[in-house]
Amino acid sequence: MERIDKREAWLSCVCEGKNERDKDLLRRASDLLDFNIYREECPWQPKRGIVPSHYLYKGVWNWDCAFHAVGVKYWDAELAYEQCEIFWETQLETGKFIDVWYADGGVGADFTKPPVFPWAFESVYRKCPDRKRLERGYDAYVKNESFWCNYRKKKGLFFYTCDVEPVNEAWAKCESGWDTSVRFDGGISNLWSIDLNCYMINVYRSLQFMARELGLPEDCKKWQEKENELADLIREKLWDPEQGAFCDVYYEDETPSKVLTPASFMPLFVSVATKEQAEAMHEIYKKHFYPAMPSVSYLDKEYTSEDYWRGPLWLNIAYFAYKGLKNYGFTDTAEKGKELILDWCDKEKSGIYEYYDSKTGKGLNALQYGWTATFIIEFILNF
Repeated sequence: MERIDKREAWLSCVCEGKNERDKDLLRRASDLLDFNIYREECPWQPKRGIVPSHYLYKGVWNWDCAFHAVGVKYWDAELAYEQCEIFWETQLETGKFIDVWYADGGVGADFTKPPVFPWAFESVYRKCPDRKRLERGYDAYVKNESFWCNYRKKKGLFFYTCDVEPVNEAWAKCESGWDTSVRFDGGISNLWSIDLNCYMINVYRSLQFMARELGLPEDCKKWQEKENELADLIREKLWDPEQGAFCDVYYEDETPSKVLTPASFMPLFVSVATKEQAEAMHEIYKKHFYPAMPSVSYLDKEYTSEDYWRGPLWLNIAYFAYKGLKNYGFTDTAEKGKELILDWCDKEKSGIYEYYDSKTGKGLNALQYGWTATFIIEFILNF
């Protein structure tokens, strides 16, 4: 009852002055995240893991839990921290975080997921500081940074793969979270992935924040240097001047993949693009991604509006892309994109979906999907 009262008090506060659509979406999204707490017997108890959707998924997934923590922190910081702690407990000796911990006790550890946990943990800590958890989290995320550097880095930039020999490319694609993306039709283990390298920028920034909080100036300096080196490489190596766009690059011969996706906007989200690069990406948006930020360019020959990662709208990557455009002053473009997305989510009264048809706005695949709820909240409160 206390948790419900806290959430109701939060809703009462944040809904003040909001329009009816946003009030309803905030309630639906927060209801969903609480509903998705797994309440049956499971190996991570007594911690309360949030599953992606009770309708399709029986387990806690790596980057899903990070995104869930970002959403629930507003009314239940303890629950948000628990999403992080579950994965500290299963961290491997290499520093790798597993991909999934199933409710029946099984684990998936042949690949991991994009390193968004430090960014998510920082957002929770800023909302509700906890020194002991900061110390544990810092240790876990320092070890995880070592994993990415030791096993997923070539010539200064990062790539996705899996930890089986020979490499299973289908599994390697799952490590990206974009399982079937057009980005990876030519392979993934041979690519510097633009989103991964930008997530690592956020890793270094969050480690700097934690090091400052813990009074570790030498650590802070080290992470700042790593951030700066990586940002320079992103601007130099992952920019395709021929297209006027950021994209994934085949690292052996350093040729761009040419595939345009919302990942191309990630350097704007982490604010490492130059002004000229951001302006070029705004033009790319108008030609390739207007109006609904599909998961691959509307003009790509492989685009399809309903097929998983090959064209639908996903709210997490759309949020990063539109927030990036807003970071560089393209406010009107970003706000219009946000409003369209929220209108589509609002119109689907049957529930909040895993992803949406990028032409019609129809909800698709898993119903009552956790990270979609988180990014509805973020679009309304943190945009």
